[in-house]
Amino acid sequence: MGIVATGSGAGGALQPMMLNKLFYSSLGFNNAVRVSAAFNAVLLFLGVALMRTRDMPQSNVERSIFRNFKRYARDAPYVCTVLG
Repeated sequence: MGIVATGSGAGGALQPMMLNKLFYSSLGFNNAVRVSAAFNAVLLFLGVALMRTRDMPQSNVERSIFRNFKRYARDAPYVCTVLG
């Protein structure tokens, strides 16, 4: 979760700087937006390729969404990160 929080802040700072440099280069607006979209697509593909799902045993799977919500609501670091 810390990596995700750090990545969103870094991306929010670096993306506008990259776009500003690309806008005022010889690329122009149209190609700068295309380069930015390609950069985001590569990062998205990398994230999807590295992601794994957790396989939980069937006996531990809770079917009610409210039970899952209660379990996550008691996790203080998670709640602080989501609210922050």
